Amino acid sequence: GDAAADIVAANMNLTATVAGTVGTLAQTLEIDVTTPAAPVGAVGVTGLTVTTAGGSIFLNDLEGGIAVNIITAAAGDVTLTATGGSIISLANLDANTDITGATINLTTTGAGTIGSFAAGAQQPLRINATTLLNATTSGQTMWIRDVTGGVALGAVTTGGTVAGNVILS
Repeated sequence: GDAAADIVAANMNLTATVAGTVGTLAQTLEIDVTTPAAPVGAVGVTGLTVTTAGGSIFLNDLEGGIAVNIITAAAGDVTLTATGGSIISLANLDANTDITGATINLTTTGAGTIGSFAAGAQQPLRINATTLLNATTSGQTMWIRDVTGGVALGAVTTGGTVAGNVILS
């Protein structure tokens, strides 16, 4: 819970084996993935990739947001926070699942969106939440696609002084 990132990198690949977690509910792993959103096939750009063997994932990007490549917690939960930035799919225009987990919690602050709304790169964040989806922005729009054809919704809000749109498909 301090103001500095524990890990800073342009591309980040984190793996927890057996039943390990990445971060914990009490001690979120603070990161700064400096990769901007890139077009499909961009050489050397992998953004954020996180895999566990069933454990949960707790991450907070402290600078600029998260360009998700693949995040998989299988039976574990995924909690992502982008402080002052967006949570977007790095692989624009592909059909792959970006985030898989039991309960998926997505939070952005400031001007951060969930999903991409940039001209020419408008893409939803593609999820597979087997239990529940919670998503919150601070007045910004979110675009989330459930790839399995049905997801239970928890708290899905675009609070703040001006409410954004919620697009679920």
